[in-house]
This record gives sequence, structure tokens and C-alpha cells, in this order.
Amino acid sequence: MKQDRYFEILKYLHFSDNTQPNGDKLQKMGKIWDLCMQNFQNTLRAHKNISIDESLMLYKGRLSFKQYIPSKRSRFGVKIFSIVDETTGFVLFCMIYVGKDDRLLPDIRTFGYGGAIVLKLLEPYLNNGHHLYCDNYFTSPNLAKYLLERTTYICGTLRKNRKHTDPPPVRGPNKMKPGEIIVKSCQGVMTEYWRDKKVVSMISTSHDHSMVSVPQRYGGGVVMKPKTVLDYNKYARGTDYSDMKKFYNIRRKSMKWYKTLFFYLVDLCIFNSFVIFKSIHPGTKTKFLSFRLNLIRQIIGSMQPTQAICAISSSGQPNRLTERHFLEYNPSTKSRQHGGRICHVCANKQQAGPPNTKKPRKETVFQCKQCKVALCPTACFELYHTVQNF
Repeated sequence: MKQDRYFEILKYLHFSDNTQPNGDKLQKMGKIWDLCMQNFQNTLRAHKNISIDESLMLYKGRLSFKQYIPSKRSRFGVKIFSIVDETTGFVLFCMIYVGKDDRLLPDIRTFGYGGAIVLKLLEPYLNNGHHLYCDNYFTSPNLAKYLLERTTYICGTLRKNRKHTDPPPVRGPNKMKPGEIIVKSCQGVMTEYWRDKKVVSMISTSHDHSMVSVPQRYGGGVVMKPKTVLDYNKYARGTDYSDMKKFYNIRRKSMKWYKTLFFYLVDLCIFNSFVIFKSIHPGTKTKFLSFRLNLIRQIIGSMQPTQAICAISSSGQPNRLTERHFLEYNPSTKSRQHGGRICHVCANKQQAGPPNTKKPRKETVFQCKQCKVALCPTACFELYHTVQNF
């Protein structure tokens, strides 16, 4: 695909009918987001341990539900709540935050907004014995008790100002000492306070107050830590694991928020495909970057070119080495009226040169009429049609 063709498609990329407004803030995304989320849920059956967390998709344009979270790397963007399968790292479902939703008001009054988000994401997974791990934005004693009644267990950090909690004093003679632990339990919900460098507050319906010996990172000693803290650090990293897609993404800067969100969705689909690929081939050592490159090659390979370039003759040699070839001018494009293109031979010379050395780019307005390859009319034209490896 030519560059102009790509930008033309990107210019008219659209997912909804503007003549039929429905008042939904996500109308511009059409049905493509819901379709992908439904396919995610139908693709993988969730394992025992799952996690819920929030992420921020970078976007700095004008948008009514754009969020500012200074602790995030992006800081500005669209907030997305995700539920992740901890065994594989597969993203099961994502929900875009567009403001306070009236459909969540009953749950918000009882469990807070974070708890209402948890119940919305967990709706297909209740009464199945799953173990949920999430941070203190979502947890509360009321939520833990309700999930326990629905045969779903929770473990996570806990804020000191939650209702129905009794945190220990931070200052004064009764403050906790390093290594001290305070455990409180009621109706199957356990709150645990452990003093490390600071007081760590945990809530759980799937643990007891057992302690586990862990080797110190430095010094070679052994330290005792609560089992809740260890399991939380182990299983509450699903969203962090899926964030590796940020380092290899297809997103491009755009003034339209729905295009940016679409590219985010494509990256999410590619990452989930990589997770499924690893589950089908458990012994593979393929990295995420290699998987993306192979995917690109397969997509390009499935598109048959309109004209064969450098075909093979009956003698086994490429036609560019055996047939007669002539020069012609490159066709002009919208961005390059003169038809200038980078010479194929000069580009290969740059790649074969020493690393970390800058070489001038060589552009030409000529190409081989038969091969349709941009070439300089002097030595490069002769090299390309006489040397085997070019």
C-alpha cells in the first residue's frame, strides 16, 4: 500500500452514523468496541485468579471525559478499567470511563464508585469461585462481604478511611512497631495491618493471618511477611503485564479521540492474540516484538501484488539479471509531484555500512520500467541488474 493511500484511508476512518445521534458519549466508536470485548470473553475461560485495575490511554485533545491522573505515566487521557486473567495475562474485558453512569448509581451508594466498577466487570464471573485482586481504589468491607455471598473472594489493599474499618493509630505511644501485625475479622472478612517501613493495610476473604518467611533482597537474611501481601504482589500485576503493549504500539497522533481509541483497541487485540499463541505453543520462546513482526509479514504476504517484481526466469535466475531493462520517470504523487523516491541500491549501501554513521539519503526520479524499482541512472542501475544479491 502506498503512503498516500494509507493516509487517505486514515482520513476517512469512521465507525458510526452521524445522522442518527443517540446521546451516547461513545457513539463515535460504534459497535466495534463492544464486538471486540464480546470476542475477548468468548475466547478464553477465566482461570481462578483475576485482577482489576485502571489504566490511562494518552490523549491530550479536547474531550469531555478526558482525565488527569498525575501518578500515571501519560497523565492526560481516557481512563480504562480492565479485568485481566492472572494465569495468562489475557485481558478479558475493558470499560471506558465516561463519567458517573446513572446505571451504576444503586451500587455507588452502597459500595462506592470503585466497588460499582468491580461489580460491573465481575458480572459474568460471579458465583464461580474466582479470586479477585485489586488495589485500595476498589476495595471496601461492604464489597468484600457482598462478593463472599456470591462465592467470589477478594484480596487487596485497603484505605484507612473506608467505612466499618478500625485502623491502628499512626502516631503516639500506641502506634505499631516494625514487624508488628494486627488482625481483625468479622463475618468472613479479614482486615490485616502489618508494619514494614510503613503500615500496610490489607483486606481478604480468602486468606488467614499466616506469615511466610521470605529471603531479604539484600543482606541474605530472612523476613516474615503476611501471606496476603505476598499473594497480592504476585497476582495483582495483570494490567501491568498487559501494559507491555505500550512499547510496541501502532498508535499515531490524531485530533480525533475515537481514532486513538481504535488504535489502542488494535494493540489490545494483538496482545491478546500473542497470549493465545503462547498458550497454544507452551514451549515457544517467541518474544512479543517477534510475534508482531511475523504478524505483519503474514498480513503483507496475504495481499497479492498487482504486478510481479523481479520474477524468476526458466533458468532459475531473477529476471532482473537476464532480461532487457530500460529507465523511465517515477510516477508523481500528491506529496511528491516530481516523483522522487529513495534509490534501492543506495538504501542497501546505507544499511550495510558501519553502525552509528550518518550517510546522505540518495533520491532519484528514475525507476526501472520492468522492475518498478527506483534506481539512480548511473552505477546503481547497472549494479541492480548484474549483482545477484540486491
